Amino acid sequence: AGTQLTNRQRALEKLDADLHSFLMAKEALPRGERELAVNAAKAIRRCWLDKRESTLTLGFHNRWSTRAQTSVLPLLSADFSHVRELHLDSVEWTADADAFLSGFANLETLKINNSTLERLPPKVSEMSRLKTLDLQENKLQLDQQSATTLGALKHLTRIDLAKNPLKVLPDFSAMAGLDYLDLSHTGISDWPKGLQENTPWLYLNLSHNHLKAVPEA
Repeated sequence: AGTQLTNRQRALEKLDADLHSFLMAKEALPRGERELAVNAAKAIRRCWLDKRESTLTLGFHNRWSTRAQTSVLPLLSADFSHVRELHLDSVEWTADADAFLSGFANLETLKINNSTLERLPPKVSEMSRLKTLDLQENKLQLDQQSATTLGALKHLTRIDLAKNPLKVLPDFSAMAGLDYLDLSHTGISDWPKGLQENTPWLYLNLSHNHLKAVPEA
């Protein structure tokens, strides 16, 4: 028990040091913008301390500023494997943001919205428990490799990729439990592959696209 306590104390000291570095980098920002980072740091620390805290929500929306440094995520090495839902809003997506996801191995829900995400985060492929993936309103584009990675996440039941310039779509045939799919405003022209094999109860939104043809029922 003493060793576990010591390890936890060391982990907390490392987390505090990482969050301190995160906040120091924002010292020069106006007060209102810095408060966003302070609130994020507090939420992260509170979530780590309370293992019953299964949801972490971080939002960086600031209507008075569009500066990227306001909305970057901290570079952390802490373990958040107890977290089941991670909600990120208005994030400037960087390599640190990809690394940030490394601590969330057991996510069931991942939401990244209104951010500058341009590619599928690599860590998503390792989230074997993920059921809900909501990447609405980013700058996400898929290539064949990332589309294949996404299509292999067979446990997904809910996918929202609306308002992204996707270019390439995954094959959805492996997702037998898929019951919600939003691909509206993505610029697609072809019907998504693999949907015919899925449940007839699927909610499907393909509006505001340029579909060439719709398969017969």
